[in-house]
Amino acid sequence: MKLIKILILVVFLFYKEAIAAQTLGFLEEDGLLVIEIESIAEVPTGWAEEIDFVGYTGSSYFRYAANNQLNNPGVDLLEYPIFIQTAGRYKFQWRNLIAEGASTTDANDSWLRIRADAFYGLQGNNSIVCPKGYDSDLNDCPIDLDDDGNVTPNGSGSDGWFKVYRSGAGDWVWSTNTSDNDGHRIYVQFDSPGVYLIQVSGRSKDHAIDRMVLFNDDYTGDPLDDQLSESSMIDIDLIFKDGYE
Repeated sequence: MKLIKILILVVFLFYKEAIAAQTLGFLEEDGLLVIEIESIAEVPTGWAEEIDFVGYTGSSYFRYAANNQLNNPGVDLLEYPIFIQTAGRYKFQWRNLIAEGASTTDANDSWLRIRADAFYGLQGNNSIVCPKGYDSDLNDCPIDLDDDGNVTPNGSGSDGWFKVYRSGAGDWVWSTNTSDNDGHRIYVQFDSPGVYLIQVSGRSKDHAIDRMVLFNDDYTGDPLDDQLSESSMIDIDLIFKDGYE
């Protein structure tokens, strides 16, 4: 009887360790990916999980509660592995809020980096910005599509991170821009199906994020519909064992 209990305990501990080692990721389907910001194993240092501001989706939202990291991306990191099934160009947007004060230019931004084949800002059809300090071996930013050859965004940034800000006052909005006073929308290129990574880190204290979406050029629905369900989660370790693209 004692031996059986020991065997049961060993199996339980092995199972528990296996579950802990899983890498869960969000599955893109039909050109759409929807992620609730709180869908992460634990709230990292610097972020507060809250329900104070009404109108959030899911079960809560995250507010950056630590000191400003205005020139220091990568601090208090949130990471969201994703599995892309449909290759192509995707637009990124997040639903966000200024959680303190009346200023529209304070508490209105966070850092963003997406590990993909290309990660860049686009204004119209011919103005491209690439993240400051990006590695061209990791990010094939389409500089050839820019008319004037100036692909450096206004404002701070480094190591391939964009400062991503919202415009205007009010509560929750989908406003998502980079390059100060010269707003460019965020785009990502996935050349093939595979595992990629969304990274968010704190920049301005009291900037709050509710959910994020990625949707490709062929998506015909409304990706900003607050009633859309969150994308399914899968065990990436069982599908891809070679790490992120």
